[in-house]
Amino acid sequence: SGGEDWVGATSSVIGASSSHGKEATGSTGTLASSNNVSSSKEAAAGTVTKSSPPGRIYGWMLMGPQEWGFCAHSNQPKPPRSHYDHVTKKLVLNMDHYCPWMFNTVGYFNYRYFCNFLFYVFVGMTYGAIISYEPFRNMNRPGYRKQIILSQEKGFETTQRLLPFVPLPEDRTPIAFAFMLCLSVGIAVFCLLSFHFYLLMTAQTTVEFHGNWAKRRRARQRGTSWVNPYDLGWRQNRRQVYGSGHPILTMLPSRREPEFLPIPIDGRLWRRKWTKASVVGRLEVPIGRADARVHEDPGKNGNHETVALII
Repeated sequence: SGGEDWVGATSSVIGASSSHGKEATGSTGTLASSNNVSSSKEAAAGTVTKSSPPGRIYGWMLMGPQEWGFCAHSNQPKPPRSHYDHVTKKLVLNMDHYCPWMFNTVGYFNYRYFCNFLFYVFVGMTYGAIISYEPFRNMNRPGYRKQIILSQEKGFETTQRLLPFVPLPEDRTPIAFAFMLCLSVGIAVFCLLSFHFYLLMTAQTTVEFHGNWAKRRRARQRGTSWVNPYDLGWRQNRRQVYGSGHPILTMLPSRREPEFLPIPIDGRLWRRKWTKASVVGRLEVPIGRADARVHEDPGKNGNHETVALII
């Protein structure tokens, strides 16, 4: 229901900045036409050079950062950064991927849970590898044979635990399996966790990562540079996913929903509910027939205490 509220209510908020999407779309068309003109001139002069193909271009890659589209699969408006998931047959905000381990699509409302899931799995696998490393190492060391001999000398029918961290013969297979499983899964999850940590700090999803890579490649071929319009710096990018609480406390399990909208507006984050925020400047956002204005009062720190209507 939170996603539907955002789709319904944010259209007015995005409307205040829809000109940015139009400008972005218009500039894309202007850039494309200028490239066609320059390429035709080069072809006429016989100076066209061969270059690698730019890669596949999807429709959402040509839209502005705050531009809405239409999803033909779900037959409904398509908010920015949303994609249709063919597994769950739903349009998902900030869709990252479908995770078979979570049996759900990772997107705007559960991306924090997914990152915490990877972190806790990595911590658990690291703990399992650490506690099973010493017994695994002692399976083929002199202490293992010494423990068997000592058990026989003391008259025991079976091998007893006489030395610390030395496994019994029947423990060899479970210990070897546990250590190798924890080590291999821990390494794999760490690689995935590192990748999503990079995505989180750069304000990207897995879908956007591949699209942004293609955009950077095309920009390099044109001799220009491309900047992610959603990237506000690693601190603000982390806040967009985990909220404005203490970094350690935000890693704890909780049922709270995301604090900020899935996209930044005018270069800063916006909360989803009526809340007090400390921002500089004034914003007027038309909502229906009435206007919801940000009322500003000078604060003690020189900023403005504002009350903003954000979903």
